[in-house]
Amino acid sequence: MKSEEPKGDGAMDNLKLSCQNAPEDPKSWYDFCAAAFGGDAALARYFQMGWELDPHRKENRILTLRRPDGTLLSTLAVISRTVLLDGCPVKAGGIATVCTRKDQQGKGLAGRLLREALARMTEQGDAIALLGTAIPDYYRKFGWEPLASRFSAWTAEPVSPPPGVRLRPLDPEDWDAAAAGLYQAESARGRRNGMVLRPRGTVWGGWLAQKGCRWFLTEDAAGPRAYAAGADSDGVLELRELGCRGDAEGDLPALVSALCGGVRREVTGPPGPYPPPRAGETLVHGLMLRLLRPLTLNGRTFADTAALIRHLETSPTPFAYSENDSF
Repeated sequence: MKSEEPKGDGAMDNLKLSCQNAPEDPKSWYDFCAAAFGGDAALARYFQMGWELDPHRKENRILTLRRPDGTLLSTLAVISRTVLLDGCPVKAGGIATVCTRKDQQGKGLAGRLLREALARMTEQGDAIALLGTAIPDYYRKFGWEPLASRFSAWTAEPVSPPPGVRLRPLDPEDWDAAAAGLYQAESARGRRNGMVLRPRGTVWGGWLAQKGCRWFLTEDAAGPRAYAAGADSDGVLELRELGCRGDAEGDLPALVSALCGGVRREVTGPPGPYPPPRAGETLVHGLMLRLLRPLTLNGRTFADTAALIRHLETSPTPFAYSENDSF
């Protein structure tokens, strides 16, 4: 796929496009991204942690457009993930950190990088491209379409753990040792589409620690039983992820109660066995998907983006993409 040349004066024709597996000058890149979003050193630190703690950073790529003198004008990151769709592992590329210097916006620079990113994702065999955004109309011009996530919504009541079960806070830095197996078990059940696979051998604790969640774990003499993570969002507890042994689904209401501080609270969360029977449903927007090549899921082939999104939004297996997986 040929990259689109940026619109603008002749000086723009000489821009250098590069693709690297790490920032050329890390501090300058983090500062550039923070400045593009109107932030300060704290936001630069956020971008730094997001890059350095990503378990797949060796597979990720940073695209940049620079003037001949090296001045950075626009950048984005391509993040490597594998997600579950209908129980099938699907290779996905994620677009993140799309930033253009304010005095260079509107000249087609980000568009050029997006087209280049799509070409590279296609070449490396990705089946879908994902991104999160508050400006969907812009990304529609490049083939992405909105994909709504479906979450349960209910009022959680205070609940104690079952007899003989210990409930305690979980340090996310200890996730890999204490909870990775529970997450793998939850993935294997296929109760929701959009789960990001976290292969054994990759370290996720540092990545998860930056997500601003509270974490709780139940355990017994045999070891970890179940865990859950959540964060406050507009007065509602947002249940971000969970995992459990097959015999420990009864622990989940107590974990949700612990995340609620032991009081009655409104909760939203990915589909699972824990909401009461009359739990409602809420749609969460902001994620976009683009199909990069025909994709076959359990014998059914999807050849265009709209057909795949219709299937995911109406499937009995709800699509529920967690903020803990956002890039």
